Amino acid sequence: MTRDFVQGTLMQKEERKVMHDTITDHHFINNLKKMLAILCLVDGLIVKYQSDKVPISEVMLNFHVLLNEFAKLHNTNVITKQEAKYLVMFVKK
Repeated sequence: MTRDFVQGTLMQKEERKVMHDTITDHHFINNLKKMLAILCLVDGLIVKYQSDKVPISEVMLNFHVLLNEFAKLHNTNVITKQEAKYLVMFVKK
């Protein structure tokens, strides 16, 4: 009898291997914390913009606030300088 994670096509086995390697990586928890911190900021704006009553004049202001929030994440060592630069570049686009 084989274990479930060993069965499957070659492609399925490769996908499981990638998933296994990702989850067992010693940086996984730290990366998860980074992702949650970033996504919490973005989620706040998504929730806000779901309303039809958000004035267009607030949009640009919110993006500037988001840039400041990314800087805070960098200053508190949640994300690296490279990650902050990438996020800032992405928001500016």
